[in-house]
Amino acid sequence: MKGTFVHRVKRLDLLNAFLARGANPTARDHPQRTPLITQVQNEQVDLVARLLQDPRVRAILHAQSDAHWTAPHYAVDIYDEGIATAMVRLPLRAGAEPDSPDDKGATPLSYLNAYHPEHHHPEHHSTLALLKQAKGGKADDEIEG
Repeated sequence: MKGTFVHRVKRLDLLNAFLARGANPTARDHPQRTPLITQVQNEQVDLVARLLQDPRVRAILHAQSDAHWTAPHYAVDIYDEGIATAMVRLPLRAGAEPDSPDDKGATPLSYLNAYHPEHHHPEHHSTLALLKQAKGGKADDEIEG
């Protein structure tokens, strides 16, 4: 795996130590992922929460990888609904837009809505409800992505 220590760290105490010593929490790795995106992909809820405390990270919440996905796009791709919901909730609370599009116009909500039972994801009811509420709708409203 390429990237900085902040991309690769798996423990909160080490992340805090790296940041205290001046590590850049917005550095990009080879596929242009920020540490926030990488830690979302790694399902590291506590590290994502810590990174989002940094104003430099909050300033680039809508940063896209070379796949043109933001942290919430990667969050809805997580198989475990509980982790996916937490990973969506954290950036939203930090100010991320629930309808930030990728290069094809797909938002995290539209991406999640596109899944059908034959795909590998479970229903993700909580994640879907959270994104719908963040977009200004009710959890049971039908929202077109």
